Amino acid sequence: MPKRLIAVLSVLFVLILGLSVGISSVSAESIVIHDRGSGSAPPSAATPYPSTYTVSGFLGNIVDVDVVLVGFTHPRGDDIDMLLVGPQGQQIWLMSDACGITIPINNATITFNDQTANDIPNVNSCTTGSYRPMNYNPGDPDTLPSFTPSISGTTLSVFNGTDPNGVWQLYIADDKFSNNNGSIADWYVVVRTTPFVALQTVPDPAPTLDEATLQQFLYTVRLSSPPIGGSLNEVLVRVFRDQVASRIVNIETRPLPGGVFTSNRDLLFNTTNWNVGFEVRVTAVDNLTYYGPFAGRLIMGVVMEDSSNYGVNTLVSCTSPCSSIPSNLGERITGSPIIGGNDPSAPATSKNVVYFSVTENDEPTVAIITTLGTTVNEDGSLTDTYQVVLNSQPATVTGVILTITDGQLVVSSPGHDTLGAYANFGIDNTRVTGNATTIVLRFRGVLPDPTGVMMSVNQGGDWNVPQTVTVTAVNDAVVEGVHVGVIQHTANSYDPYYIHDEFNTINPGLGTPAVPIEIDGIVQPVPGSADLLVTINDDD
Repeated sequence: MPKRLIAVLSVLFVLILGLSVGISSVSAESIVIHDRGSGSAPPSAATPYPSTYTVSGFLGNIVDVDVVLVGFTHPRGDDIDMLLVGPQGQQIWLMSDACGITIPINNATITFNDQTANDIPNVNSCTTGSYRPMNYNPGDPDTLPSFTPSISGTTLSVFNGTDPNGVWQLYIADDKFSNNNGSIADWYVVVRTTPFVALQTVPDPAPTLDEATLQQFLYTVRLSSPPIGGSLNEVLVRVFRDQVASRIVNIETRPLPGGVFTSNRDLLFNTTNWNVGFEVRVTAVDNLTYYGPFAGRLIMGVVMEDSSNYGVNTLVSCTSPCSSIPSNLGERITGSPIIGGNDPSAPATSKNVVYFSVTENDEPTVAIITTLGTTVNEDGSLTDTYQVVLNSQPATVTGVILTITDGQLVVSSPGHDTLGAYANFGIDNTRVTGNATTIVLRFRGVLPDPTGVMMSVNQGGDWNVPQTVTVTAVNDAVVEGVHVGVIQHTANSYDPYYIHDEFNTINPGLGTPAVPIEIDGIVQPVPGSADLLVTINDDD
């Protein structure tokens, strides 16, 4: 295994307890430390000089930095001056005139850490351990070949609040003649950054998907820093769907790179996949149901964290059924910041919502199919039939109401209900107003009736299977001649797009109803009832 990869993996399994931060590490390269030579020679630069490493792909700003030297060997540590320069130009002395001159440093692993209790030794030898950086003898100017330090500080916090991405540089020089050389087998930087969930490549503004072509869009979810500090070192981010989104799109996810898409919406992050993340695919569904011009929402939230640096999210919600849906439904209240969504009204650290809409191809229509004219004989020798069907699947059970305004007409359909009240299709009695009689044909929807009183989703016929209506005439003794009776058709439902009349007892406050009713392909006036004219031949 390459030396750099070994160093990276070793750091990923280090637990930094008690820090609410992320941790990331990068490996560098081996360094040879050359003796100064004669006393009159300038300080001798190490090889390479400086030692560099380019960091990329990290999110957030630094909250803490440690520097680790691996396999540090030198007969006289006091000879060494060591300066670290960050990618944004900040610099500190890691050590100068430290570690003594009598006891060699022998293959030590030295960690420079602001939070540790001990300074790097002055006159004693340096052994494996964690130390605060120190510059001893500050009155003795420290000179580096071809580089002029701009500071004399020794606090790693100088890098806090800066971007860790870029080139980190380690300058090492030997400033004393002692005929001694040394080496460092490897070195790396431990970078801790602000923890947050990042949504990337989210379409902005919100995309519109075409239902007919099953259009889709993609975005990715990742963490800014690995989850470190718990027993499992894991963070679970869930992709929630609002009620509309659950009906008009499919949500699939896959681990990157190159995973297989599945319906799993739980994204489990750990110390190895935190910066690679998951891809989310949103695909429009040709669902046969008209849901109107609604915008769907996908809401990201941390639902489980087993580390010290991420927090479970609390999101804006409402009690179901929601009498008043909050405009900021799903917005993050507490927990880990989430950024990158396309909600322009959300605070910068609460952009955890991905909006989209779908162009519908399922216009709601009630179709009445006749034989181009309906005629019945009063003596019963001629009856007629016609059919009623829905052109798109309703969201919930929908009733097509037949109102017969002529007392001489009788209509029936297998399995139909008589309408006892406009708010309750299930009562089996007849509503009679003058000569008017009303019955209802029920069609199954996607969901049960939301009241739980009227109809279950299993009641009624399939929405796309025509129901046959039989029309007969009452044989009376009145001489009327050939005349015309009227059957009016209206639609009512808890689906707001399958309402044709003014029956607001079921859907109060929905405004002007809009569902068209067509007879033999001709759309009838809206609002109002669609009238089917029936010719009655009198036998008196």
